[in-house]
Amino acid sequence: MWRPRLGGLNFKRLSAEEREGLETEFSGEEVWRAVCSCDGNKAPSPDDLTLSFIQAIWEVIRDDCLRFMSEFHKDITVVKEINKTFIALVPKCGKLKSMKDFRPISLVRCMYKVLAKVLANRVKSVMNTIIGDYQMAFVKDRQILDNIVIAEEIVHKWKRDKVGGILLKLDFEKAYDSVDHNFLLDMMT
Repeated sequence: MWRPRLGGLNFKRLSAEEREGLETEFSGEEVWRAVCSCDGNKAPSPDDLTLSFIQAIWEVIRDDCLRFMSEFHKDITVVKEINKTFIALVPKCGKLKSMKDFRPISLVRCMYKVLAKVLANRVKSVMNTIIGDYQMAFVKDRQILDNIVIAEEIVHKWKRDKVGGILLKLDFEKAYDSVDHNFLLDMMT
C-alpha cells in the first residue's frame, strides 16, 4: 500500500544539551520547586494529605521524596499503589436530583502529583524549541483562538482586494483511531 514519506522535511529538534537536560537525574531543588509550585489547598490525596502538608514537613520527608524520585528516574516505573486515583463526587448545588448536580474530582497521591509536576516542568522547558510556530493550542503565550483571528483577517483581505480564495477546515476528531500505527512509527523514525 502506498504511503507518503516525510523525508527531506526539517523538523525542529532538541540540541544535545536540551536532550541531556531532560534525562538528568532530578535535583533536590527541582523537586522542591515543583512541590512549592503546586496549590497546597487543593483536593487531598486518598491518604488525606494535601500538598500544603508536604510543604510544611518538607525537611522531615525530603530524603524519602528524593529517594522516590531517584528510583523513578533509575527504573522509570512507579509503584502501583502510588498511581491509584479515587474519584469523589462533590455536590455543585443544594438540591441533588441527578448526576449532573455533582462535580467529579480526582484524588491523586501527593508524590504522584509532584512527579508529574517535575516531568511537566522539564518538558515545558523545551516546548518552544520543538513546537512549530503555527501551533497555537497548549503553548504558553499562544491562544487557540489566534487561528480564528488569522482566518478572519485572511478573508477580510480577500474581500478588500476583491480576490477569491478557499478555506479548508479539517475535522481531526478521533483521528488517532484511524491512524495506521506502522505508518506513524515509520514517520517518527
